[in-house]
Amino acid sequence: MTPADKRGAVSSLTAALLLLMPIDWAIASGTDRVRLTDGTVLWGQVVDRRETDGLLMAVQRNWLEAREPALAQEAIDTAAEQTATAWRQLSDRLDALLASPLAQQNDPLRVFLQREQTRIQQLLAVDSPPPFQFLWLRIPERSVRAVTPADPAWRRLVQWGWQEHLDDVETLPQNRLATALTKAGIDATQQPPSLVDRLPPLPQSDDQWQARLALLQHTYGAPVSFQGTGDVLVRLDEAAPEATLLPMITQLLQAEISNLLEPAGQPGGHPATPAAPPEDRWVQSARAQAIDDGHFRATRVTTNLTQHTVVVESRFEVLTTTNRWATLWRDRITGDAQNARPDAEARITADPRVKQALAGLRLLGLTDDHAITTAIRFGAATMEAQDQSNQQFIQFCNDYTRQLDSPPLVIFP
Repeated sequence: MTPADKRGAVSSLTAALLLLMPIDWAIASGTDRVRLTDGTVLWGQVVDRRETDGLLMAVQRNWLEAREPALAQEAIDTAAEQTATAWRQLSDRLDALLASPLAQQNDPLRVFLQREQTRIQQLLAVDSPPPFQFLWLRIPERSVRAVTPADPAWRRLVQWGWQEHLDDVETLPQNRLATALTKAGIDATQQPPSLVDRLPPLPQSDDQWQARLALLQHTYGAPVSFQGTGDVLVRLDEAAPEATLLPMITQLLQAEISNLLEPAGQPGGHPATPAAPPEDRWVQSARAQAIDDGHFRATRVTTNLTQHTVVVESRFEVLTTTNRWATLWRDRITGDAQNARPDAEARITADPRVKQALAGLRLLGLTDDHAITTAIRFGAATMEAQDQSNQQFIQFCNDYTRQLDSPPLVIFP
């Protein structure tokens, strides 16, 4: 994905005439639109859809109350019941977790868990949960006639509109919504803040809780991380992006300079269209090495000399209660290696390991300046894409570890 495929939530409604007009499902929108078999049309954010569980959708409360009052009241009643159940379930799990070696041997984690337990106990002591900005709708698959995904660029504007509680966010034309955000002083080109704390809690399955524990261990413990190129990944002992990436860039320099100096199709040269590594074999490599840990983040770098691109793929996976690996988060970022990145290139060439690699290449007579510049630009493009991926993963972790009653994780088999 380039650069991000993630996130969303929901704000108000539009004029009555617009709501009564027939919808052209080919026209783009800033929200996901779900049309039910009874003709009802819902505007919001589809979070998960599976044949067995149906469609899980977040819809802004004000919008649903104005458009579908009966459905809104049913969702409000369900939310109150599910919220209380989710908090009681979380309180019991926190009691067990605080007594476990995982918490007893990790002071920062124990302090966080104690703070969460206090917060949940205070929430349970209140007669009724606070009204959340959004409501959950769980729709059986048999009741769904059509789903039209939001336009990604327009979705970003809608998310900012929800963040700012603007009126008619779901149905405002894209240009008018952009103008309203500008007047509100919002730079809508930036990634919108997460809205997960505006959704009511849901009870979490055992697999979802285990997945959240894996994120807590990654955040508060020693991260289990792998990086590499091709099919085989190497385990890292630290999580500092640049420190772990530079050795890989050094290897990349040596390999790519050799390729760049050889005629295409000759021994040591690169073919006109490089063959892509087999799908997911790199993930299998990380799974085999992390079987005792039960979770990991793996990152693979793939370069294409003919197209001057570098692709950074990254995943976070967890071992489920049925002893099967599942994906919690994934990302795919493509960087253009033809672009100059002076700061990143300076950091690469100043690193002692890169200097040593270049010195060795010069001893071998591989001193083609163009080839070296190209290889360093590949390294800089890799570093930039890796940094973007890291920032998105950090945001993902924050969303699901800041509060343990935030929306349950979606687990992809």
